[in-house]
This record gives sequence, C-alpha cells and structure tokens, in this order.
Amino acid sequence: MQKIELQHLLQCLDSQRFSSVKKKGTRMGLHDFTPQLAFQPPSDMGTNSGGGGNKIWKFLGIGCGLFLLISGLMLAFGSYKMASFCSGGIDMVKNAVEAQKYATTFANDISKEDFDSAYGKMTPTFQGQVSKTDFINKISTFKGRISESAVSQGFNATQNSSGQERYKASYFFPSETNEVVKIDFVVIKGEGEGFVFLVDTFDIYESERNMGREEPAQMVMRFHEQIAQGQDSIAYISMGDGFRTKTSQEAFDRFLKNVGPTFTSGRVEIESVNYHSTNSATVLAISRTRSGESMAIQYELAKTERIGIPIWQIEAVAPLVSGQMPKDAKIVEDV
Repeated sequence: MQKIELQHLLQCLDSQRFSSVKKKGTRMGLHDFTPQLAFQPPSDMGTNSGGGGNKIWKFLGIGCGLFLLISGLMLAFGSYKMASFCSGGIDMVKNAVEAQKYATTFANDISKEDFDSAYGKMTPTFQGQVSKTDFINKISTFKGRISESAVSQGFNATQNSSGQERYKASYFFPSETNEVVKIDFVVIKGEGEGFVFLVDTFDIYESERNMGREEPAQMVMRFHEQIAQGQDSIAYISMGDGFRTKTSQEAFDRFLKNVGPTFTSGRVEIESVNYHSTNSATVLAISRTRSGESMAIQYELAKTERIGIPIWQIEAVAPLVSGQMPKDAKIVEDV
C-alpha cells in the first residue's frame, strides 16, 4: 500500500516528512520572551508595486504546486504511465480533492452532532456491522468534549493491491487540555457516476495532542526547512496570497538576511498551536542555535483553497527575541 499526503505534495517541494520534537516540561508563552520584538518591514514591503510581478509569482506558486501534486501522485501510485496520465492521473487528483471535501463534511456532521447524516454516509458493510444506536452511543461517550471545530490532522491517499483508492482522514477537536478527542476514518469511492464517496471505517478515541503533527505546525516546520536549505524563493512562493501581495521577493530576502542565523538556521520546535476557527490559527515556534541563542516566532496562518485543495498558508511572521537581538530589527510596543 502506498500513501500520499496531498497538502504535503502541494506545499513541500521535496519528499521529506517533517516532524516536531515534543518539548518536555512547561510550555512557554509569549510572556516568556522579553523584550518583545515584532518584525517591521522595510517601506517597500508594505505594497508590491507593479501589476505584473505579483501575478507572475502567484502563477508560479499555483502552477508549481499543481505540477508537483500531480507528479507526486504519479510517482507514489506507480501505475500510471505518462501516456495515460491525462485520462488517469488527473481523475485521480480530482477524486482525492473531492474525497477530502467529503471527509470534512463527515467530520462536521460529528462536530454538530448530526449523527443521522454521519451514519448515512457510512458504507452498507459498516452499517451491517454497526447499528445506528451503537454508532451514536460510541460517539456520545465523549459528549461535552466534541467542539464545533473539527480540525484536520491529516489526509492521506492510498491505493491497495487491487487498485482501490482509499483516503484515510484524521480530525481532532481542540481542547484546553493536552488530551483531545480524535476521529479516524477511511473514505472510499462509491458506485455511480461522478464524485460518489462513502465512509468505510470509523473510530473515535481520546489521545494526547501532538501539535507537531497538526497541519499549521507542519507548514511552519516546512517553511523553516526550506529556509535552512537556502530555498528562499520556494519558501516565498509557498506563503499565503495575502503575504505575497504585501511583500515582494526582494524585501522577503532582505528580511531573512537581517533577522539573523537564529531564525534562518536554528533548530525549530513547536510550542503552541491555537485555532481561532477551522480556517485560522496562530503558531508559536522556538528556534535555538547550538550556541544557546533562542528566538520565538509567531506565525499567523489561514486555510485557503489552492487548485481546489484546502491548505494552510502563512500570512504573517513576527519574530520575538530572547537573548541576542537580530541586526536591523526594530523593537515596538506590545500590541
């Protein structure tokens, strides 16, 4: 069985998987870093002059992502030849996109306690093994801990030995504690024309939260990996449209140069991921160098669609420094 992570293929421009080393002990907050430093962009970072340049970057970002997504799917499944790609590969991509939307709809049914709708999305095989009453009773075990914001923690496309495409989805419900309720399920292609899907398996359970595996955190880790490898242009293209509309490539490069090696080459760990909604999150990351210097970086992310795939993208970056100040950085008052 082979696996594809759609968001990973779209955002990550190599085949490496990223993970965050969970930090033991008390977690830090923004108040632990004084003085607070917010990156103040140069004057030309406020707007992107010229009508064509920014459109080109947007085109490259979308085009590159689409090419990599499709290429990655071809390589991962290994059964499509270039000659048959247009008829097979494109359909595979479309199926994966629609399956992910279906998975989100199912997760929302659970979060809204619309159990009739959720059970109606299960396969006849599942319904033959699990009654609606047992299905609802199992979910009701966690009543009071299921919020209205089901957050995706991964969506993987797989193909078994018989060629059936299966989509494994994982969601969790944010909590003020480190213990969260998670749901795992598999979406399969149903019978009939068009995008017909059903949920084949389902499990709900309590789990320790692993923020490093959450999609906003993965995006931040991916961003720092690209910067550390000198892939500044790729990192820039992967940023959100709002960021790139306000920030030119040249200004972004100057920021990386001025902010210093603690930001660009330090070891990064995820301290916190806070969701404001299902489409908005703040990530606090800590970057540490071997010499002991540290920097906290606050990221604002938004979930948007790119070539039809919902992905998290960075819209704002604010370094917060403890220890040595980066050169040419400006201290501002707390907001």
